[in-house]
Amino acid sequence: MSREVDKNAKETMLIGVNMVADPVASTLGAQGKLVTISTKDQTVPDGQGGYKIVRGKAITTKDGVTVAKAVTSDEPRTEAGIRMIKEVAEKTVEEVGDGTSGSTILARYMMNEGVKAINEGVNHVDYCNGIQEAVKAVTEKVKELSRPVDSQELATKIATISANNDAELGSLIGEVFGQIGLNGAVSIEEGTEFETTFDVVKGMAISSGYTTHHFINTYKGECVLENPIIVLFSGEVNTVNEITNVLGKSMQAKRPLLLIADIQNEALETVIVNRERGALDVCIVKPPSMGSTRDDLMRDISAVTGVEYITKAQGRKFSEIEPNLNGGAAKVIVSKNDTKIVGGFGTEEQLAQRKEELEENLKQSKNKKWFKSRISMLEGGVARIIVGGKTTSDMKERYDRVEDAVLATQSAAEEGYVAGGGSTFRHIALNEKKAFNASGYNPDFIKGYNLVLEACLEPEKTILKNAGQVHEETFLDRLFPPKQTEQQEYGYGFDAKEYETKVDLIARGIIDPTKVLDRCLRNASTNAITLLKTDFLIFDK
Repeated sequence: MSREVDKNAKETMLIGVNMVADPVASTLGAQGKLVTISTKDQTVPDGQGGYKIVRGKAITTKDGVTVAKAVTSDEPRTEAGIRMIKEVAEKTVEEVGDGTSGSTILARYMMNEGVKAINEGVNHVDYCNGIQEAVKAVTEKVKELSRPVDSQELATKIATISANNDAELGSLIGEVFGQIGLNGAVSIEEGTEFETTFDVVKGMAISSGYTTHHFINTYKGECVLENPIIVLFSGEVNTVNEITNVLGKSMQAKRPLLLIADIQNEALETVIVNRERGALDVCIVKPPSMGSTRDDLMRDISAVTGVEYITKAQGRKFSEIEPNLNGGAAKVIVSKNDTKIVGGFGTEEQLAQRKEELEENLKQSKNKKWFKSRISMLEGGVARIIVGGKTTSDMKERYDRVEDAVLATQSAAEEGYVAGGGSTFRHIALNEKKAFNASGYNPDFIKGYNLVLEACLEPEKTILKNAGQVHEETFLDRLFPPKQTEQQEYGYGFDAKEYETKVDLIARGIIDPTKVLDRCLRNASTNAITLLKTDFLIFDK
């Protein structure tokens, strides 16, 4: 296979950028449109040495990253642009669970207008430096405007907006966090009924995901194990002989296997081979954190699952482990960055003993927040949302919205919220234009700085456009009460659901997580700068 080198690929790459951004942008806001994605039949391994046909489906969704992932091209330059802007959406949803449409719109504007500026002869170094400085200024202002999420009512409002203004889903998600706390763990599952419901079960979440993508077994990029055997071990496992016993026991029991242990080298390769051959449904998760904190968290997991935590300090070897077939969990969901244990098999006595130990540590520790959060996790468990729908397509579309809403609410709990509907970016951009002191900067730096401020107007303009309300010449006049137009008063804007302008958005409950806005702009600008600094594209013919 030969490769081709293209020095002038930016324009063709922009075709790919716009192929993704156009349908993604159409989904933004309360009046955003649905996108239908049609897939072909596929032949896939059946896990038993043969193959099976998975029939294609038509999936209808308003989820930005789902739409972005569906766009492809056979033209390599166009595909390069598609991948570049897809990465913006995927990284944003991975970090904060929402904001994929907003980040795509920001990136598209900066990429298109930035390429025009480069073609007109701006110095790309000064121009990109201006972009970076503006992103820093805007994100700092976003954080200054942020308010804390401290009630179930606010959680409900954020969830409702993120679920595409579905008040029923927003209320349910608000109730979920009301029960388990804003920092609680949530599992989302596909249901078979019409209604979407939730319950709370024993479980916990840890900030450590699968060690390799080879363990992924769902289209969501997760590894889901039903009723797995769980092994908890501190110490490295490197050889085939060390791992064979545990693998064999799991195969004999005909149950999946979750290894929370430091599995490396030949031992890791052996597990991967067994997984890919379909001999065993298995996942390896690296133990969370380090040092004494790791031991503490592993003991928490032990209490939740009823599985003994084994360490090399006890003089015990991994090869001698006899898995506890009575311990484990009803389900484990492992993503790239975290692991949720749902329906742990630990007894009430085990949980009570562990909570008692943590409460004693709490009394003696200066880091009381850390111990309180762990006690809360053991007490609250994991909320399990079972998503229903009239049809499979309806359920999957609702699933995407629930997933976005849960993660957006968790992001807001971390860093607070600001006025929504694109109004915060617009407010900051217009005021930064007035406040920015251009003296001492060269013209290309200023152009890069202004590019970001202009891009920050795009999300709100897109929401207006999707609601059929945009008129460029009267854009600002339509958003503010007359006396506030000159002041660019924060928090006023367009309520797309009710088709009302000049609305106090925060009072109306139209709010966005601070963290979502921050990551949207950062991720969009990073990939825009990458495109603007690209001189050559090398691709397979």
